Amino acid sequence: SSTFEDSDSSEAESTAALAVNPLLGRAITFASKNPFPDQLMLEGFHTKVKEDPDRLMFGWLDSKTNVVNSFTRKELWDKSRALAYYLHESCGMRPGQHAMIVYPFGIEFLVGFLALLRLGVIVVSVYPPNPENFESDIPKFKHFVEDSGATVALTTGKYLRLVQASQLIHKNWPSTIKWFASDKKYPAAPEDWLDHSPQLDDVALIQYLSGSRSDPKGVMIT
Repeated sequence: SSTFEDSDSSEAESTAALAVNPLLGRAITFASKNPFPDQLMLEGFHTKVKEDPDRLMFGWLDSKTNVVNSFTRKELWDKSRALAYYLHESCGMRPGQHAMIVYPFGIEFLVGFLALLRLGVIVVSVYPPNPENFESDIPKFKHFVEDSGATVALTTGKYLRLVQASQLIHKNWPSTIKWFASDKKYPAAPEDWLDHSPQLDDVALIQYLSGSRSDPKGVMIT
């Protein structure tokens, strides 16, 4: 599990907490409380970026505790802004539309998640179809696409290549979805390009439940 770090916590309080899975790696987090108590997430995050842009925000460790990926505040802010602008210009993503984040375990999803929030696009969070269970997982994924109305899916470059190879064999991947790798380098957005300004009651995220007893249901979170 991961959360935004709190720049006001003491050194002891900001000691990295580790979410450990020996097969998947470890996520370093630096917060134990809500860092934006009086602000929307994007507003609070932007405040943190301006306060200390080079502070480490997230890290991902492998099973040997080597740091294999990390983001400072500014890196995460700039990468998500560039991706948001690209999605806006290349496929016309607009506030109120739906897009999926389909990521393996790691911290790469943060760039896609924040980029969609900056566009006012509703994030639809689902687990990626497992390559070992594509026959059963792809129909579930197709249900999520059709139920949410999402037209775009964000993932890592590695998983996107796997999807593209699988599409040659498994013909039931939904054809209505466009895939993008959020860990690709995108050109910086123009200085005068502005984020969407969200309202408190705007839907930000749809998280699908497991659906173990019925069709998976989406829970809406503002």
